[in-house]
Order: sequence, then structure tokens, then C-alpha cells
Amino acid sequence: MNTHTRKFLTALTILAVLPLLLLPATAQEEKASSNDTPAFYRVSIRVIEKIEGKATNSRDYLLYLKHDVYGEIRTGNKVPIPSDKGTVYMDVGLNVDCMVRRIGGNQVAVDLRFELASVAGQRSVLPGQSAPITRSVQSTASTKIELGKPTTIISVNDVTSESRFELEITIEEVD
Repeated sequence: MNTHTRKFLTALTILAVLPLLLLPATAQEEKASSNDTPAFYRVSIRVIEKIEGKATNSRDYLLYLKHDVYGEIRTGNKVPIPSDKGTVYMDVGLNVDCMVRRIGGNQVAVDLRFELASVAGQRSVLPGQSAPITRSVQSTASTKIELGKPTTIISVNDVTSESRFELEITIEEVD
């Protein structure tokens, strides 16, 4: 075998074996990086209604989420509303869709969709008949927050009253 062929076969052997030698190191790096990201989060949500800056009502909700997977809260009732075609039913309550992703350090990215529908009173529609007045607040937010720190990520005024709605969120890692 000549020198040129021997050098070629040696180089070819090194190129064939080198990726095999790197596999265990790559697998360990992937395993370490997957352990750096918590698998689950505890998401505490507080919806606060304020009038003239003072809290008049608040409700707390809790949701456990897997990293980078949407979770949802659906709670409410169906309210009967008379119409010329009979009674129809409207959903009132709270809908929240939320996803959390670790972005580094003590911070997470939050994607959240929020809808609150409620009955605000009654109005007369025909003599002897009334129908509920409903209000709806909807918002979508994408932001980053610090783990463990309560953060207001949505704050909106009700256009038909003096009420202001705030959504406060606190996210914690779960072992």
C-alpha cells in the first residue's frame, strides 16, 4: 500500500470515528439543557375590579401548566335572555388561555388571552319583561415577567361604567 493510500484511509477512519466519539458528549449536553427548563409552573391569576382606584371585587384562579403548552380556565353560567324568537342563552363568566415559557434567568414569557363576561343589570324590553345588560372585557397579552413576583399584565376600563379590571399574575416553578 502506498503512502498516499495509507494517509487517505487514516483520514477516512478518523472522519468515520469522530462523530461516534462526540455522541455521548452531545447527549449529555441535551440532557443537561432539558433539566435546566422546569417542566411545570403554578400560575396564580387574580382578577380585580376597581372603582375610583379602590378594589371592589376580586377573584382568584389557579392553573398548573406544562412548559410551553397552553392551559385554560373556563368558568361561568348561561343567562336566559328573552327575544322575539324565544329565550336564548348567553355565556357569562371567565375564560383564560395561558402559556408559559422559560426565557432565562428568573424570567418567563407569558402568552395570555382573557375574556370576562358578566351581567351588569337589567333593562326593560317589553312591558313586564326585562333582559340582562351584559358587559364583556377581552384582552390578549404577551410579555415577560419575573418568577414569583405578582405582576399586573392587563388593565382595562369598562366603557359603560366607572369600573376598571386588572389581571394580576404570579408564576412559580413546580418541582
